[in-house]
Amino acid sequence: GVGKTQLAAEYVHRFGSKFQVIIWITADDRVKVSDGLANAASDLALGGCNAVTDSTIATKAIQSWLKQTGMPIRMRNGSLAELIDEPWLLVFDNVDDMALLRDFWPLRSRGNVILTSRDPFTSFESQITHSIRLEPLSKEQSFELFCKITRHDINTKCPPQLDHFLDDWGGLPIALAQIGGFVRENGLTWQDFIGLYAENAPLLHAHRLETWQYEHSIATAFSIDRLDITAKGILWALTFLDPEKIPNELLMLA
Repeated sequence: GVGKTQLAAEYVHRFGSKFQVIIWITADDRVKVSDGLANAASDLALGGCNAVTDSTIATKAIQSWLKQTGMPIRMRNGSLAELIDEPWLLVFDNVDDMALLRDFWPLRSRGNVILTSRDPFTSFESQITHSIRLEPLSKEQSFELFCKITRHDINTKCPPQLDHFLDDWGGLPIALAQIGGFVRENGLTWQDFIGLYAENAPLLHAHRLETWQYEHSIATAFSIDRLDITAKGILWALTFLDPEKIPNELLMLA
């Protein structure tokens, strides 16, 4: 909830042109890591890999290429990627267990790896040479961000009750963004929001703030009861699927 993934994404956005290839892997379980690397091999058409290539074969193909840093590759459109000073960037996002990466870590290569994790000891267990620990926002930073998101005047004195809520939210940008987005989208005044939040606080705090992730959306907590029975049925069915790989076609058919 402190913005690890967003920081990595911003780095890719700003400096992506330095790299020949950027591979982003969701790394919270072994299957996603294997599938992500296999998809990269398919996208780069390494060794003739495509969407139907066995994932084990495709993963080995991308690992072999990562070791051969600086080697030109032929993209699917037939063109050769130009060599750049930094050959590739591999992002392992949301690593909960370094043991999952033991078989996938690019050894003896000269590429670049970014790893994000909630576990502060991950940097010691990996071969990462530089680590950044993201701290929660201060009270002043939290109020400033909340005002920007809700489009309230930052020079306004923070209401006492809101000041207390900021303590509850622990300086987590994700909590501020989700709650602030709800306030803005619904055009709530400070007093409207304070009353609504106080009424729903027991539901929201069923999960400790320190563990809030995207699946515990504050806007969802406020809005779920407004859905009709059909929409609630669809949401119930979606809970059985991987939230990162739900086919758009399935939603359209629903």
